Amino acid sequence: MTESYAQMNSYSQLVQALNGILGSLGNVIGGMALLWSAYTAHINSGNQAEANYALQQYRDCERRKEELERKERDLRERIAQCPA
Repeated sequence: MTESYAQMNSYSQLVQALNGILGSLGNVIGGMALLWSAYTAHINSGNQAEANYALQQYRDCERRKEELERKERDLRERIAQCPA
């Protein structure tokens, strides 16, 4: 899909975009779980440098998750405004 979701008008286009956002959100959340596990494992083994790296990556995922959640809310609002 080449057009931005902000330019979409039809219900089906918006739902398709929402499905993509939800899939991406699931991937990000899964990545966060793995990174948190890596972080705690490195902390427990005393490997501070690797723990710091995992935590940095986790925080990057948090920001991405927040961005995707904003897009999700916007799309849900636009879908709700579509004519039935």
